[in-house]
Amino acid sequence: MDVVLAALLFALLVLLCRKRHAVTQSARAESYEIYRWLAVLPLFLFPIYLTGVPLKWDVLLIGLGWRSWYLVMVLPYLVVATGRRI
Repeated sequence: MDVVLAALLFALLVLLCRKRHAVTQSARAESYEIYRWLAVLPLFLFPIYLTGVPLKWDVLLIGLGWRSWYLVMVLPYLVVATGRRI
């Protein structure tokens, strides 16, 4: 399932990169504002860790890491593609 998700996300990246010249400084600024809000999401893992829920942390953190990296790379393109303003 994870490989299918990675393939779909890569296909999305290829489609979005067709508009790579449309990414302006304002789109990057809007993406930065979104990053700042999303940066607090990993803090929700801390209470789970403290309660001692048995998770495979090595798998969870690697998966969240590559998805976060992908979001950082794609978000400016998504801001341009959706045309939304914050």
